Amino acid sequence: LAAEICRLEEILSDGALYARDPRKFAATSAALDEARAALSAAEEDWLRVEMLREERWRPDEFAGRTVPTGANAQPAVFARRDTSKTLRVYPYGVSQNRLKQAANSLNLPIEVVNDLRETDVLITLRSYYRKRPQLISDAERRGTPVYVLRSNTVAQMEGAFVDIFGIDMPRDPFEEAMAEARKAIEEIRHGASSVELLPREAHIRRQQHELARSANLMSRSKGKEPRRRVRIYANNSIM
Repeated sequence: LAAEICRLEEILSDGALYARDPRKFAATSAALDEARAALSAAEEDWLRVEMLREERWRPDEFAGRTVPTGANAQPAVFARRDTSKTLRVYPYGVSQNRLKQAANSLNLPIEVVNDLRETDVLITLRSYYRKRPQLISDAERRGTPVYVLRSNTVAQMEGAFVDIFGIDMPRDPFEEAMAEARKAIEEIRHGASSVELLPREAHIRRQQHELARSANLMSRSKGKEPRRRVRIYANNSIM
């Protein structure tokens, strides 16, 4: 489907087609709409599984942005974008509905376009980008920023928009606590006898204890609420 969409888009990129052959233009446009709808339906089936698990955005989740290549490539501009200006997005293989949902959740103005010449940024999936389709190569040669998502989820799209608009997002307390526990485990593996974590709520502490157990380390909670916190120990260092 992606290849067929690319083929139809290439046909419609001929600016003189409408004047030369209006019927072919209309038929091609209709075929393109059908192909996009079919691709979206297939994606929705796959995404039902993805959406069963809770999505949490982390700043390092989305795969990133690419650098234009080729002798005639112009450098893509990744400067912080004014959040009051509408961002024109060309989606390649990603859900338009989820793009709009991600933008709405961050209160950002976007417009979905289907002409590479009119777009500010192209957003695609890593699975498509690896195949290096002609349209993505053309975008990079034109100097159009290309954002590559790991998966077709709202959280990934939010990550791209956060990067594009330069938004400072507060970290999820749960993810921050898990990252802190993982770092403590690494410190112990590198020789530390114990590491004390920051005070956390009870349900978060339970998950930190679980991380320690999965790493074959011991842990204990200490202190009183609301300053109660976890300390992780090397197995031979519990006092």
